[in-house]
Amino acid sequence: MEASGRRTKRRLVVLIILAGVVVAVVGLLVVPSPYQLSIAAPGALTLSGSLNSTLVMQNQTVRVTVTDRNGLPLVNELPFSGDWRAKNLSMGPCSSVPFGIAVYFGRYTMGNISSATSVEIYAPGGYFCPLMRVTNSFRFEPFQSMAEYVDLRGYWTQGLTTHPGGGVSEGVLHPFLPGIYTVTAGDEWGHIQIAYFEVRGIGLQDFSLCSSNCGYPSPYLSGLIYFDAAAPVKSLQLFVNGTDQGVDVWSGNYLTRFAEWYKGGFQNPAVVKGDAYALRFVAIFQDNSTATVATTVVAG
Repeated sequence: MEASGRRTKRRLVVLIILAGVVVAVVGLLVVPSPYQLSIAAPGALTLSGSLNSTLVMQNQTVRVTVTDRNGLPLVNELPFSGDWRAKNLSMGPCSSVPFGIAVYFGRYTMGNISSATSVEIYAPGGYFCPLMRVTNSFRFEPFQSMAEYVDLRGYWTQGLTTHPGGGVSEGVLHPFLPGIYTVTAGDEWGHIQIAYFEVRGIGLQDFSLCSSNCGYPSPYLSGLIYFDAAAPVKSLQLFVNGTDQGVDVWSGNYLTRFAEWYKGGFQNPAVVKGDAYALRFVAIFQDNSTATVATTVVAG
């Protein structure tokens, strides 16, 4: 009887141990993973923006990269709040990320950026974007970093660009004028960063070409040229449709940042009303550095 009782006790102990193991295993199986748990914590996001260069010459590209990072080991499911601290922030017409950038001519700070007017950095016109799922929130996975970039080549205005040799495209792209530019990066939840870049060299604005009856010797080419360089300009050379129009030597000039109204004309190639002409100005400065800027005008 005693032996039988001891065997019964041993069986009970084994069963109790097995039951404990099963309970522990089941407990482990039901522990949710970080990808199942979610939280809404906009404060856990870190927004950063960076520029590939803060000093560029005319016609060089500035790349702006924006990153939003979830600092939590959990899913961060954030309802859209619309808490943009600057206007017109976007990574492009077809972008679906909850952050964006805007660019402003001049130097702005956090204190006055909300009242500034941005320049248009995306071409106007219609876009065929892929279908996007309609939602009222955005999901960040644990420790996820989401990044996109925009290449800035200038600013756009409405209108049509007529290309030399034929063809028309919507929108007019203008190289950034020399000067300081402010780049703002922000997201849906009020995070914001500001950076600056400077464009040096020469820039063109409001150029026109009159073919006849201009009030001046025809044809008549005019417009504003902006200069911003480390040294004063020494000479300026114009090419029209690739044809050299000669060098204009500047003497007695000691300014490094100024605007000059250009007035001139050319006979070759012949100017025909309605035709497009490619202009290219090459500036040489007193430190022997150079800058080039180009635009297209349609003869009126």
